[in-house]
Amino acid sequence: MQRLKNTYNTISGNLERFLYSYAYIALVTLIGAWGFIFKQEFTAIVIVTVILSIQWVFVKDILPSLLGAMILGMIPLARYGEVDYFLPLFWVLTYVVPAWIIHMIIYPPKFIKGRFFYPTLAIAISITLGGLFSPYFLDSFKGASLYYLSFLGFGMVMIYVFVENYLPNRKDAVLYFSKMMLGVGIMGILMVSSYYYYNWDDIVNNGGLGRYFQWRNNLSNNLLLSMPFAFYLAYKNKYVHFYYLIGVLQFVALVMSFSRGGIIFGTLVFPFLVTTMFILKPKKSLGFITILVLVFGAVYFMAEEYFDGFMTVINDIRERVQISPDEARANMLRMAWENFKNYPVFGTGFGFSTAPHYNPQPMAMYWYHTTIGQIVGSLGLMGIIAYTYQMMLRGYTLIEKRTVFNLFVAFSIMGFAGYSMVNVGYFIPLPMVAVVIQIFILAERNNRFDKASSN
Repeated sequence: MQRLKNTYNTISGNLERFLYSYAYIALVTLIGAWGFIFKQEFTAIVIVTVILSIQWVFVKDILPSLLGAMILGMIPLARYGEVDYFLPLFWVLTYVVPAWIIHMIIYPPKFIKGRFFYPTLAIAISITLGGLFSPYFLDSFKGASLYYLSFLGFGMVMIYVFVENYLPNRKDAVLYFSKMMLGVGIMGILMVSSYYYYNWDDIVNNGGLGRYFQWRNNLSNNLLLSMPFAFYLAYKNKYVHFYYLIGVLQFVALVMSFSRGGIIFGTLVFPFLVTTMFILKPKKSLGFITILVLVFGAVYFMAEEYFDGFMTVINDIRERVQISPDEARANMLRMAWENFKNYPVFGTGFGFSTAPHYNPQPMAMYWYHTTIGQIVGSLGLMGIIAYTYQMMLRGYTLIEKRTVFNLFVAFSIMGFAGYSMVNVGYFIPLPMVAVVIQIFILAERNNRFDKASSN
């Protein structure tokens, strides 16, 4: 028995060292990119879930799992709405669930409330009671609505408790987290690049730069969330210009995805990131300027050479980001307000699905395509109070200690939350809401490390 225990500990220690290496981050990122680019999503998802399951069996620390979770969310984006393609993947639960059960047996969880337990609980209660006294209440417990109600509600409370219990208390956790987000950003760059590579002739000759691809909006959530951490790594590591370049390329990918929200909020955050780096690393300014000139010079050349000129592309982008008062999103926001007036305390819940302006895809509930509208229309005053409580506590965490990491978290949330005003990032339980929860737990713990080191 002792020999078995020693063998387990040896495997566990070696695996944990591998998980905290760039080799692991590169492996998972490349598997995800391969699956997306070559339409091998099914195989890529199986491989990543096997890697995650092995982690859970041998290592208590679940932080490395975050990379796998985000990559899993990105791999199938090009198959939006193709539920039948992914239905056979449910068999992965036959090893994923036992692996997690084994994890909890080997490393029994303890109840740790942490700073964000009560706001997470308040949101769970508001979501579970959403639609109470409306004719849509019971519909929240059916079909796709039940998934969102379960995982955004008390399921997210369970996820929060697990994260608090199994995230490591180590000072380098925020640096490692940033490296994982770098992997997410690189995969996003590869996804956009592959789209243009495989469709180049069609884009140049027929479709133009605005050619539609559905997954651009979902990709923007990932890039807005991850982009600032490339710049944080540029601040923290000696390979300053490499990380800076990856951050700049993420911004280019955001714009070239032609996601309206991605363009608006990426353009809002990017100047802050660039300016901050000039302030934090003034001796590297010449390299920063060189990278900006080369990257945007290449963009300018491509626009002039293959399209109708740089200013034509800019004007096209400007037209696309304008919001019309008669478009579907504006009408859905008005509908959210009408639902709030009719059901002010609990909203309509997630079962509301009889409205026009949006036709939900399979396994999707009725989206108002704005977080504010979703809270107001679906959850009423209960939701407004719960989400405001959460926002205030998260904001306090970022100003509690004025660390550089908190500054880049603020930039990340600025882009993600801003984009959620025209989309629904805060209502995508896995991986988005779970990832944001981890970000703030890491920020709060990093604050404590900073306090301890300053005493």
